[in-house]
Amino acid sequence: MPAFTDVSDFLTEVNGEPLDLPVRGRVFRFSGSPPMAQVAELREVQRKLTAQAKGEIPATTVVIPSEDEFYDRLIAEQAEQMAAAGVTDAEKAHVALTVLIYYTQGAAAAERYWSGQIHKAAREANQGEAKPTGKTTTASPKATRPSTGGTPTTKSSRSSRPTSAATTESN
Repeated sequence: MPAFTDVSDFLTEVNGEPLDLPVRGRVFRFSGSPPMAQVAELREVQRKLTAQAKGEIPATTVVIPSEDEFYDRLIAEQAEQMAAAGVTDAEKAHVALTVLIYYTQGAAAAERYWSGQIHKAAREANQGEAKPTGKTTTASPKATRPSTGGTPTTKSSRSSRPTSAATTESN
């Protein structure tokens, strides 16, 4: 006779561990995987956006949820309890994004986002860009255009964006 393992072990492995997030002295628990209705809805939006990009359907047929609607759907299973606890919109957004990261990138990435490590790393990277490097970082719009022969031009070490056509035309 086959020896079956406990189904809860299998479902935990498939669905992931529940996610517990503390906010305002309370712990809110979210399922280990997104509700299937959300997954189906997101796949449908993705399918329509792909069809729209291919010109198969007009843009007006694609309805994308607003940011607030998206957050509300991610945390729907705890929405009433969060409202009763006085969770602010900013806290709700942080919870929702943490839940999204947990579902899409795993527990380690969600932990980095929740604890602010991602924000801190981004701030440090931005501050690092502002530090003088000893190189000249200012350039006229003409200097950012690729050289077409003649005198070589230099490109700013900080600018990775191409010059707009309007700016290029007026120089």
